[in-house]
Amino acid sequence: MIEDPVLAQEWLPVCLSAELKEQLLKVTVAGEYVVVFRSEGGVHALKDVCVHRGAPLSLGKRKGDCIVCPYHGWEYDRGGQCVKIPQLDPARVIPPKAHTQAFGCEERYGLVWVRLLRSDGRFPIYPEVESGALRLHATMGPYGVKAAAPRLIENFLDVSHLAFLHEGYLGAPEHPYISDHDVHWIDGRGVSDDILIMQPNGDGRGREVQYRYVYEILSPVCVKFTKTDTETGDVVSIQLCVQPNEERRSAAYFLVTSNFDVDTQAFVSYQELIFKQDVEVLENQKPEELPLDLQLEMHLRSDRISIAYRSYLKERGVRWGVIYG
Repeated sequence: MIEDPVLAQEWLPVCLSAELKEQLLKVTVAGEYVVVFRSEGGVHALKDVCVHRGAPLSLGKRKGDCIVCPYHGWEYDRGGQCVKIPQLDPARVIPPKAHTQAFGCEERYGLVWVRLLRSDGRFPIYPEVESGALRLHATMGPYGVKAAAPRLIENFLDVSHLAFLHEGYLGAPEHPYISDHDVHWIDGRGVSDDILIMQPNGDGRGREVQYRYVYEILSPVCVKFTKTDTETGDVVSIQLCVQPNEERRSAAYFLVTSNFDVDTQAFVSYQELIFKQDVEVLENQKPEELPLDLQLEMHLRSDRISIAYRSYLKERGVRWGVIYG
């Protein structure tokens, strides 16, 4: 059962490419149980249920481009159609309704992505990586968080907390002011104005740097920031993509890029340290769901990006992980 038709039309990350080898992998995507698998034909995703007696296909095995149900040996192709029923006379035609649902499945940026419902929605392309302007150093995740997906996304977009929650890294309490900015909608993406931020150790290299930040809202569960060193032109850009497992349980994936050489392990360790600081707050925020009625919480001009994100979710009609009133 599709719990949120809006999220079901989005491309959602479900696992690292490296995770998906010969085995079948069971994942939970917006409340839907899905089995993903790899074959010579690429990556595939099916509803994790055999229509015969409801056994999870993920407990079965892969056979070429098919999955064999562990219970009675029914075989399903990558399109979800049952192509073999061992108990059926070979002369008999397999009933047309003997099929399970197939979902959209793609592999890119070191992630496997699933879309539960067909739509005109765009795949969350990373243009700077595609063009070679930025190098993808690491695909990080999954990081399980006991919080609703919109809470994770808004935290990532919240520039005001950097000076306090990430003191000594992404900000300092003596520099709390956030320059005035707005969010502009360009070709379906919300793009912020430049925001200047002084960071004591903004990229893990131990240097105090003034950065020019730009945030982008790409989808209800995919956002990114790009920050540029105002002195050297060094760029760090991170895209956060969230897999909503259950309404209050999510998995975060990060695409970490830059235009300069990095010690990848040190770079990843630094980002994990920052995210760990976020998680402690995220798992304790009240209410657990993100309020979309702007009267339910206080807002400042420095919260413009968060306000734009909440308004966007309301306009799109997202239901999971939010409160409307």
